[in-house]
Amino acid sequence: MFTNLSSTNLVIIGIIAAVIYFIVVGIAFNKRILALVGKPATKSTDLPVQQVNLTAYQQDLLAPLLDKPANHPLEQAGMFEEDDEEEEWEMVDTEPLTLLKEAERVVELIQDVVDHIASYPANPEEVFTKIRSIVSQYTFFMDTEYYEAINTFVAVTVQRDCDLSLSVEDLQAMWYAAAA
Repeated sequence: MFTNLSSTNLVIIGIIAAVIYFIVVGIAFNKRILALVGKPATKSTDLPVQQVNLTAYQQDLLAPLLDKPANHPLEQAGMFEEDDEEEEWEMVDTEPLTLLKEAERVVELIQDVVDHIASYPANPEEVFTKIRSIVSQYTFFMDTEYYEAINTFVAVTVQRDCDLSLSVEDLQAMWYAAAA
């Protein structure tokens, strides 16, 4: 079969066959080869990509939606399995989360006021009046664990940033609006 070919022609045919082989293998195993080489398998585009982090709750909500599209043949044929059991809904107590968010808001407002005190050294009456105008709107904290936490925050922040000391009576009096 190859008896009438010279050795030079056989070498050239062998090289061409090897090149064709590597091209075919390269196309077939493109992703694996590029992963071994360390380059990404696809061309990178210069388009900005925003990563979306979903909470477990959001993933649970999206999972049934992403399972099968509405135009999926099984979905259209009605061959999907439907749970006959009704889901039980449980009331979640959101009050602690709401209180925490409001407490964080109060702390931010107090820190903002203390950061923007006009005079140095700080006028104790100005500091007391400005903080009282904030906390007197949040008297619902008085029967919660946040009351002491906010009082401690006020005492520490005023001591640190304004070099003023507030007594326990001053801290308690802050929670009541000034008489008109």
